[in-house]
Amino acid sequence: MKYFKTTAIVTLISCAAVFAIAAASAADTPPNGTRNPLSVHVLDLQTGVPAEGIPVSLEKEVDHEWVEISTGTTNANGRISALYPDNEPAITAGDYRVTFKTAEYFSTHHEDSIFSEIPVNIHLEKDADELHIPLLLSLYGYSTYKGS
Repeated sequence: MKYFKTTAIVTLISCAAVFAIAAASAADTPPNGTRNPLSVHVLDLQTGVPAEGIPVSLEKEVDHEWVEISTGTTNANGRISALYPDNEPAITAGDYRVTFKTAEYFSTHHEDSIFSEIPVNIHLEKDADELHIPLLLSLYGYSTYKGS
């Protein structure tokens, strides 16, 4: 019986997490239904919750120099749903760098980490209609991937 109760509780928590993620994703879509082609999401693996308040910059390489083209700060859901400038319908081909500036986030949470900034370099051979960059963050490491 104890196994059943534990399994039921874990299942309920898992279902609640799925519904919370779906609701957060729906809340990040603008009312007119159009989506910016670049979004990011940061989850704090230490606490298991979205990382609110992380400044993020987007740069594009132009003539061998990095040029900042957009900035944003993660919301209560740990997301920036529109990081590409001017709500363009697609990200143009080229080299980009998304930098998560995590030093202040860790400091605010009274944590020490060697990761003050996390740059993610992206190379696009062709224009992209949608690109999502999640970051899984902890004091001791991080992971990122091409999301959907």
